[in-house]
Amino acid sequence: MIKSFLYACVASLNSSEPADFDQNTKKLESSILMMVEDMFHFDPVRLASFKYRDRVTIFRDVLKTIKRPDKSGRKYVIMKHAALSYNQLNKYLLFLTNMGYVKEIAEQTGKKYEVTEKGSMFLKSLEDLRLHIHK
Repeated sequence: MIKSFLYACVASLNSSEPADFDQNTKKLESSILMMVEDMFHFDPVRLASFKYRDRVTIFRDVLKTIKRPDKSGRKYVIMKHAALSYNQLNKYLLFLTNMGYVKEIAEQTGKKYEVTEKGSMFLKSLEDLRLHIHK
C-alpha cells in the first residue's frame, strides 16, 4: 500500500510542469502527513495530555511493575515497564527502599526487588486515590 502510494506520488511529480511542481509538492506533503497520521493514530491533544507524570503515578508504576509475576523485579524490566531512565529508576528505588515499600534481594545473577507488605498497602492506597480522583 505504502509502496504503491509513493510510486504514484513520484510519478505525479515527474510528469508535472514546472509551474505545477510547487502545487503538487504541497499536495504530496499533505497526503503523506494524512497517511502517517492514519497509520499511527496521531492525536496531538492526547499526546500533550500525557506529557508528564507526577511522582505518585511513577511510584505506582514502579510498584505495579515489581509486583508483576513475570520476573519483573530486575532493574531493566522495571525501567522498561515504568518508562524511566536508569538514573530516574535508581532515585525512585532508593526512595521506595528507604521508606520500606521495596526490599532489595541480592542473587547470583544480580539484584532483584520485591514489594513489601507495607509497599502493597501503599500501592493499594495509591490505586484507591486514583479511582477517587478519576471518577
